[in-house]
Amino acid sequence: MKKIAVLLAMAMLCCVTSPASAKKLSAKGGYAQGDVWREFGELLDLWRDGKYEELYRRTVATGKHSRESFIGRLASSDSRPACCWEKMQEVAISENRSDSVIVRAKVGMERRDGSVQFQTRKFALEKEGGIWKISMTDILSLTGNAKKKTRVH
Repeated sequence: MKKIAVLLAMAMLCCVTSPASAKKLSAKGGYAQGDVWREFGELLDLWRDGKYEELYRRTVATGKHSRESFIGRLASSDSRPACCWEKMQEVAISENRSDSVIVRAKVGMERRDGSVQFQTRKFALEKEGGIWKISMTDILSLTGNAKKKTRVH
């Protein structure tokens, strides 16, 4: 009886975790949602692991930030993406164009004191050379130390 219960629990776990990777966004783009979800998680992991240079190469540059300022902003941030189940939740992916998607996710940001704060945001990802890249502006929006524009009246 225990074996059946264990097998049933394992089968249920597989059913709960695998449907997302089987779904397609659309016939037009044909991107597996699971692939986008996994690569979005990898982008957050690069930041968490301090691999800022590699993350920089996986961003879509806006021209507003140099490599050095991008890396400096991430390195000096008061928070970084959380680990494990707190990293990203409530992920929804929609196709924007054939080579870009919008990921809406609740991202957990771990503060220096160990607490985790969640931010629900949209992130633009573009596929370049077979690799999903994130908007530099979107990733910098998570740092919490974004520079505000000042207006002169």
